[in-house]
Order: sequence, then structure tokens, then C-alpha cells
Amino acid sequence: MISNKKDEKDITQKDLNKIFWRSFQMEFSWNYERQMNLAYAYAIAPILKKIYTNNHLELKKALKRHLEFFNMTPWIVTLMLGISVVLEEGNKKMENLMKTQ
Repeated sequence: MISNKKDEKDITQKDLNKIFWRSFQMEFSWNYERQMNLAYAYAIAPILKKIYTNNHLELKKALKRHLEFFNMTPWIVTLMLGISVVLEEGNKKMENLMKTQ
């Protein structure tokens, strides 16, 4: 069972709205090498900063993970961002669970 600690911050609707508004950069920061990776990392950065507040090394790894090749039609990229948020949040909770055992 995953404990619900106070030091873990929950993702709010305000955080998801930030991602939504930042996702508009997908069409403007396209490059040939990795397509839309910069805008994707830019859009998800506030959530990653909130999830990995205490560990800068983990934040660096997460940002690097999201700077890999990414290409998708800009109109549905928010779906992928939402899935990434859920996976990152689950990754952090699982990591915390493994540390307590």
C-alpha cells in the first residue's frame, strides 16, 4: 500500500492547465533531429519540478528522458502529456515505496 505523505505534493488542475498552455509551443519548436522534444520537455517541466522537488539528480534524469525523440500531431499532444504525468507520478510513488521497504 502506498502511503500518502504530506511531503509529496499532489498534481492539481492548475498544474495541468500550465501543461495545456505550454503545449501550444509544439508547432513552433520543431527540429529535424528530435522533432518536438524541446517543446515537450518545456510543457512537462513544471510537473517534473513539482514531483522531484528534493532530488535534483532525479529531476535532471526525468528532463533528459523527455528530451528524446518525440513527434506527434500537435492537436492531441495533451493526451501524451497527461499520460507522461501519470507515469512520472507513479514512478516517484513506486520509488518512495521501494525506499520504505
